[in-house]
Amino acid sequence: MKKILSQILLILVLTFATFTVHSEENCVPEFELNKSVLSQAISKDEEKGEVFVFFDQSTTMQGFTIDQPGQNNLYVNIVDDIQQVAENIGTDTIYQRFGSEINTMSDRDVAKVKTPKFYECSGSAVSCNNQFSSIKEIFAIAEDVPEATHIVITHLALQDSQLLASDREAITGPLISILKQGKSIGIIGVMNSFNGKIDNIPLRSGEYTDYVDAESRPFYVLVIGNQNNINRIKNEIEEKHFSNSKDKFKYALITSNPILQNLNVNKLIEENYMPAKLSREENYSFNYFDDYLPIYKFSANKKTNLKFKISDDLINVPGSTGVAKFSINEKMWTTNKVKCRDIKNWNEAKFGEISSIKQNKNDITIDLFAIKPLEKLFRGLRYFYKVDIYAEKPGKSEKEFSEWSVNSSAIEEFTQTNPVSYKTLNLEKFVSVLNAVSSDTFKKTLIASFAVNFELIK
Repeated sequence: MKKILSQILLILVLTFATFTVHSEENCVPEFELNKSVLSQAISKDEEKGEVFVFFDQSTTMQGFTIDQPGQNNLYVNIVDDIQQVAENIGTDTIYQRFGSEINTMSDRDVAKVKTPKFYECSGSAVSCNNQFSSIKEIFAIAEDVPEATHIVITHLALQDSQLLASDREAITGPLISILKQGKSIGIIGVMNSFNGKIDNIPLRSGEYTDYVDAESRPFYVLVIGNQNNINRIKNEIEEKHFSNSKDKFKYALITSNPILQNLNVNKLIEENYMPAKLSREENYSFNYFDDYLPIYKFSANKKTNLKFKISDDLINVPGSTGVAKFSINEKMWTTNKVKCRDIKNWNEAKFGEISSIKQNKNDITIDLFAIKPLEKLFRGLRYFYKVDIYAEKPGKSEKEFSEWSVNSSAIEEFTQTNPVSYKTLNLEKFVSVLNAVSSDTFKKTLIASFAVNFELIK
């Protein structure tokens, strides 16, 4: 008798479980689940490779090695830091100097980088007075050796001609290849003391002049490679020297994909992404469908507040340009059977735009049913509404450096003001070139998906 009762009980349990599963399956319409494979972009270390370190040897760099009374000189210390990090992150470190051309450095030359002697010009007076540090060859090397990390220390003052036509293409061409291979470019700016001559300042007459009264001026560290190494160098400099003086430090990360991760891959979307009040609605539940899509289920009325909010910290790669534009792809289904067990089929609704998306300073918010309000929907029906959130366009970083930049049309008047702190020629324009390439190589990226499943109460 006991055996028969046990068998009956087992049959009842299995029947109920099957019924429950079937009911839950009925409560979700059939749709294609867009699963992303994007996980954290900087979560795992890459194998060590070579490290190329390029020192700008133009004579104007000499001013960073000579102390200026009353000014803090960090150039020598930061060069030390970079040399130490370079030796640690790579299997082999190759030091090079560059001006109009690139040459490999001996160990003895490397030791001189922190001294004024390294930047003395031994050529003719004409060549020494017409120095233009060309960085386009460095981008070509980075393209040829993409597995390496490339570090450039330079004043980064570029003439208009270096950012136009063939010279511009000599930068953008390799950069496209570099970014498509998943590499990035970090730009680290350091406002430093300066005691020397700033030369090759363009005048409207077509001639050039120089300036010797600057007491401070920025220098820059460009890092081309994987984001781990870029951030390691950036953090080494920032944490050691700028914990209390952020105004003298600037940083931007140029990358083809500033998206840190897809939030569904690691099930990072939580109940509190919706208003807390929602969890107190009748028949509320929160579950992941197919271990990927979070579904908020509840009974709603025309006054139910539905706003889905995501913090930028979960989306953007730290230090990157972030995302300038988001979009949503939305679909809605309806059924006149409000109980899951009674649902035979769902009907896809053709409502057009339903919700709006707003980007704030620190987060993005999806205002559900802002365009198609709940009060305009039929009562007594069950609705299933799925939203995919996409990053459409990367941000830009030139504004980060705008206060340190002066363009060629304004530099003559700027110099005539006898500035104590001198700006960098065409810095903003150079960063704009990098951003343009980043934008061109960016691909629309799915960052999160979620759904709401609700009965609209009469």
